[in-house]
Amino acid sequence: DGQSLLAEGGGLLAVVDAMGRLPEDLELQKRGLATVWALAEIGESEAVLEHGGLAAALAAMQSHPGSPELQRWGCATLWALCSRGPEGAARKAVETGAVQAVVAAMKDCPEAVDVQERGIGALSVLAERGGQLGAQAVVDLGGIDVAFKAPSLHPDSPNLQRLSDDLTHVVHARMDTLTSGANWEEEEEVAGGGEEVADSEEPSSPSTASTAASGGLLGASGLFSGAASTVAAEAASEAAHDTRTPRPPSDTEQREVDPAAEADDIEL
Repeated sequence: DGQSLLAEGGGLLAVVDAMGRLPEDLELQKRGLATVWALAEIGESEAVLEHGGLAAALAAMQSHPGSPELQRWGCATLWALCSRGPEGAARKAVETGAVQAVVAAMKDCPEAVDVQERGIGALSVLAERGGQLGAQAVVDLGGIDVAFKAPSLHPDSPNLQRLSDDLTHVVHARMDTLTSGANWEEEEEVAGGGEEVADSEEPSSPSTASTAASGGLLGASGLFSGAASTVAAEAASEAAHDTRTPRPPSDTEQREVDPAAEADDIEL
């Protein structure tokens, strides 16, 4: 289809090049991110990564911290790339600053529910698929704290509390994996963009989960802060039996802008 041809026929490279040449053009950056997101959503994540789409997304987010719409597209793009991309995509994203970018977006745009939802979704996938490095980065860089605060900022959102809980569950599942001595590099990959998790890990008892909370990432580094530490401890037992990751937003949840239309209208 047209989007696949865009990825394979040089169009994607042209989009990324335009984003690199005109970093201050907010409208172009938003449309460029919409295009990159749309391609990642249809399974072209590998092409996006090969042609510099990840770096372009992070650069756009850094250049326009005050634009909720751009930050929404940026978080959604990172979510799609890491959940639907090839093995190692999430780790590469973590290594190049994706967690920092998402946390900054959520802090800079607290009133934008779309940014908060997509930001937490991106953090969950980075923690789930980024191995020890990803989970540790989410904790170290304040991801748990911003995710904990988001539902109170938007109590009418049907998604934020679920997404926040899911992130806590994912991080605690990784704590349990770490403290049990499992090899992070051999973990099962998340299938279908974070919608399913292969249940290859044996469930832990509540006592094991409590040990993880006190002796894993939380206890070893003391990195959960404030209210987040309370919710983290309370969720430990439940998390040992629940390794869900949040689903990407459905088509009906992608509000305000039609990404396909954005991709068609982009001006290079």
